[in-house]
Amino acid sequence: MERWQKFLDSLGTKGGNTFVLILFVSSLLMLVMHLHNDPSSVGQTVVLTTFSGFSGALLRDLGGAPNGSTAAPPANGSTPAPKS
Repeated sequence: MERWQKFLDSLGTKGGNTFVLILFVSSLLMLVMHLHNDPSSVGQTVVLTTFSGFSGALLRDLGGAPNGSTAAPPANGSTPAPKS
């Protein structure tokens, strides 16, 4: 039981979140490629929309938050210097 709790705690870290996002993006990419020639446009649209949402979350997680976003402020309470 302790090993399972350590595993769940590791998924709660930033690296664990990135791992889970990569797992979902890769599985959805395989599903998109499988449904590429499917004549049903509804299923293809749902999968493609879900894939784009997960890939956007992965890119945001890997790249950090851009200026002007709703990201959390720095931990020390200081404000970052503006870029010139």
